[in-house]
Amino acid sequence: KNPGKAMKMLVKWFAKFNCMDATVLVHGDDAGLVANLVESTMVGASKIARVLLLSGVGAAPVQRKFVERLSSISIEMVEATPKAVAKAWRGPDDEDYIEPSLDNLYFMSVDFVLDPRSKQLVQKAKNITSMVTMPISDISLHKAEAAKAVANSPFEAQGVVGAAVQNVQTHHLNLGMAFTGLIVQVLAVIADGPPTRMMLADTVGCVEALVPKEVKPEMPRGRFVSVDGWVTTVSGRIFIVVTKATAGALREGYGAAKPGLRNTS
Repeated sequence: KNPGKAMKMLVKWFAKFNCMDATVLVHGDDAGLVANLVESTMVGASKIARVLLLSGVGAAPVQRKFVERLSSISIEMVEATPKAVAKAWRGPDDEDYIEPSLDNLYFMSVDFVLDPRSKQLVQKAKNITSMVTMPISDISLHKAEAAKAVANSPFEAQGVVGAAVQNVQTHHLNLGMAFTGLIVQVLAVIADGPPTRMMLADTVGCVEALVPKEVKPEMPRGRFVSVDGWVTTVSGRIFIVVTKATAGALREGYGAAKPGLRNTS
């Protein structure tokens, strides 16, 4: 809700951590965060020596403007696979990179909380490896199948008006129904299209979506949106086809389900 505040907290954390010549591994969508760190007077290019930008294989492409903003440091585009990341990190001359696995990767989340006794901000670290390495989707879907599913809309063909179910949640979705007002957060871009495959989630669970190219700009990763569409099936799995997306928000105090949990698809 307040990205400026979150960015300031990230800058303060980097400054407090006081790293030198760090290598930063960042998802393509988050390249702008590193660019802000490099341009910050508290961090700057002296603390960050190299940036590995994940792109492709489910990761969003890196925008050119972010690459230009990172031109003062060494950057490298890396596929979002353990083998590619290990090769970029260790170098092609290191034999250990040949057979990397997720067992070699550990992910930590650091949060700042107010200590009730000292009344100071303290860091609390949490191991989130199991959450991060959880597969977002186990569905293998060919682009032709996805394109066919989006093109064959039964509601547009029959001219159905006013038949959509309003204000639904993911556990209400049934095959063949049309809906409006499904408020979700875009958790991930699974595969670029057209149509683009995305993982969406509300407070109840997750569902995979097929998003046409004309709707995709309204659904960047992390945004809360209210979507209209209809439910279809491809290769025996349920998908929603998004026909419209507008700004939306969950009820105050509620958050989206974690990726892969209670997956409707």
